[in-house]
Amino acid sequence: MKKFQHDDIPPVEKENERDETYQGTNSKIDSTRTRNNIHFVKREQTYIGYINERIKELGCRTKKDTVLMCSMLVGASPEFFKGMLPEHIREYYAMCYRFFAERYGEENIISAVVHMDETTPHMHLNLMPVLDGRLCCKRLLDRVALRKLQTDIYEQVGKHWGLERGKEGSKKKHLDVAEFKVKMAEEKAAEITTAYSETSSELTKLKAEKRNTQTEVESLTTQRETLSQEIDELTEVKISADEPIPLFGKDKLITSLRVENAQLRQQLSDKNSEVERAHQDQAFMYKRLQSAERTAESCERARSEVTEIKAVLPKEYEELLRRARTTKATTPHKSPTKFNGKDGK
Repeated sequence: MKKFQHDDIPPVEKENERDETYQGTNSKIDSTRTRNNIHFVKREQTYIGYINERIKELGCRTKKDTVLMCSMLVGASPEFFKGMLPEHIREYYAMCYRFFAERYGEENIISAVVHMDETTPHMHLNLMPVLDGRLCCKRLLDRVALRKLQTDIYEQVGKHWGLERGKEGSKKKHLDVAEFKVKMAEEKAAEITTAYSETSSELTKLKAEKRNTQTEVESLTTQRETLSQEIDELTEVKISADEPIPLFGKDKLITSLRVENAQLRQQLSDKNSEVERAHQDQAFMYKRLQSAERTAESCERARSEVTEIKAVLPKEYEELLRRARTTKATTPHKSPTKFNGKDGK
């Protein structure tokens, strides 16, 4: 879970509610799939506009440092979503949304959107921490409340989908949004490396098979040409007085050779089909290899850019890292929806 004050909210809204024209810093967003993002709550006003309207309805007071919005990152492990149909993904997140709506009040939920345009589907659920008619994140979502939230969402949602709840009191750290995306990028890079290796191996094997098949075709072609020549010679041979050749024996031999020639022709046709299939398989594997190479190059460029930033702005980088660690150390708890078990993020 992350807490936001007034000035921190607009950038979150811009990233959460993006369309195909969104230009952000997250390179993992596939804008061609952004139209598939799922909105369970999409207000007509901006986040700030809805918050101000809700505060007016409640009649409560706020300060400059009041936490106006709490953001939950809801999801599961990449393995959980592998092979899952889009309608089942929607059903899973619909259950998650209903859980939060019933627990905190649908009127207090600012937005709920599932991002389908990144590596792993995940939902950003933003709500106003309203307790007893006023904003009070400190009491509504303290450490005890978040622990109970983890247990309850597992019992009502996670268990239904075969997920496992992590051990209570575990020292395993949850990941915030940025860390989660870095982790997903690392896992994707590992998958690309494995796929690249497998594709290269398969392509090498196909090339070897193609060479062997081509050699067999050449051998059969030579045999067929030799046999055809023999048939032609026998057909044209003349019966001489010195070495008479019985006509019946000659015809029988020619027939036998023609049968053998037909068999060789069929074998040659089969081998030519194998060569054609080998060409098609090789072309397919070559395309996969090119795709893997391009993706691997993209990952390497991203890694190089981060390394360059660290080298050029070391002090700024260290200061940003220090601030991030300080923020994490002072944050009571992270997202209650990331299960601590093997299916958690």
